[in-house]
Amino acid sequence: MKISNVTPKRLEGIENEEIYKFLEIVDSDFYPPLSKRPQGIKGFVNEFLLHQGEIYLYKNPEAVAAIGYWYRGENMDDCYCHLLAVLKEHRKSNIGYTLLNEAFKTVDTKKLKIVSVRTWPENEATIGFVNGLGFKLVKKYYEADMDRISLLYEKNVHDFIQRLKSLFPEGR
Repeated sequence: MKISNVTPKRLEGIENEEIYKFLEIVDSDFYPPLSKRPQGIKGFVNEFLLHQGEIYLYKNPEAVAAIGYWYRGENMDDCYCHLLAVLKEHRKSNIGYTLLNEAFKTVDTKKLKIVSVRTWPENEATIGFVNGLGFKLVKKYYEADMDRISLLYEKNVHDFIQRLKSLFPEGR
């Protein structure tokens, strides 16, 4: 197992190919699929560039999971997890939790207040995952540009870190 930070601003060569290949594999897990969105997979990755986000890949030896986030809000006090994907054959193996734990070792929690995740009602895997971490549904809304209902989940960052500590007492 290897966890790599492949921050889009540093994407080069093999890492660039690896993140795109992984997103192509999990494309149909998104609604609508990333490839069917106006800017496609490349546009999805470019969002991280615009927001100076971070992407972490879990490799075994190739990418089997990824997490991506950026800071948002007036005071950059919301860590918005925009990407959390695990290959179907690796789900229920705690890889998602491991990635979250690793990513949040580098998150600046001094001014951070909340962690948020957006998904859609049909995404049972993500809903189960965030509910298991104690996230609360705070908003259900219609996104006209994608013609879909989205769900926004949030959790207080300090409670979130404590939950990670309980899952990884040796590695925080």
